Amino acid sequence: MQWRFAGTSYQQPPMNVPRTPLDDFPDVIMHASESAVKNHANYAAAKAGDLAAAMQMVVDVMDRAATERIKQQMGWIAIESFPSTPWRPMA
Repeated sequence: MQWRFAGTSYQQPPMNVPRTPLDDFPDVIMHASESAVKNHANYAAAKAGDLAAAMQMVVDVMDRAATERIKQQMGWIAIESFPSTPWRPMA
């Protein structure tokens, strides 16, 4: 199967490509279940490319406990979280 990106054709690699071990890479920390995201009022608009809908959905489903676990795990990365007002695009 071929696919195109930025005007260039690429051949899809075989599906039996060996995976690289992640060694000490931490487990994924989930903010919300898949069903919570897919049932969100903004999901369809976000999926269709509406940036404002996508950003608001992210803010709405962010979990404070998950954010704190990420901060503890990745302490060297600054995480700005939970704006006090709904996200709005810049004018």
